[in-house]
Amino acid sequence: MTDASDRMKAQINLFEKHVIDLEGVDEYEAANRVNDLMSHIQQSFALTARLQQLSLINFLK
Repeated sequence: MTDASDRMKAQINLFEKHVIDLEGVDEYEAANRVNDLMSHIQQSFALTARLQQLSLINFLK
């Protein structure tokens, strides 16, 4: 869980860095990059939620 949280924080930091770097870039390209990064963050959140629900009992069923 700690590793997943650390990865999510790293992705958020990367997202923030890309937003700052996107100034002066084509608006459509910037929007596509932001959407891609948001998609990655949402996937990370979904994966973390799945990891939190894992248990040995559920696995053995």
